[in-house]
Amino acid sequence: MAVKLRDHQIEAITAIVRGFDISPGGIPMNALRGQVNAECGTGKTLIAAASAKRLVPKGHILVLVPTMSME
Repeated sequence: MAVKLRDHQIEAITAIVRGFDISPGGIPMNALRGQVNAECGTGKTLIAAASAKRLVPKGHILVLVPTMSME
């Protein structure tokens, strides 16, 4: 089942893909980094998944997130 993306999500995905537009083998020494800031409920997970699929359609994506101690 396909998910219908909203206009703001499509805009964000386009910006993310454009931001990571590099030539093959051209990854900088300090790697590529990006950050998406969006309000709660705007579909950040969908944006991330769709962006990853467009950037690496036949590869693997590793997502690392920090953990926060709740003590």
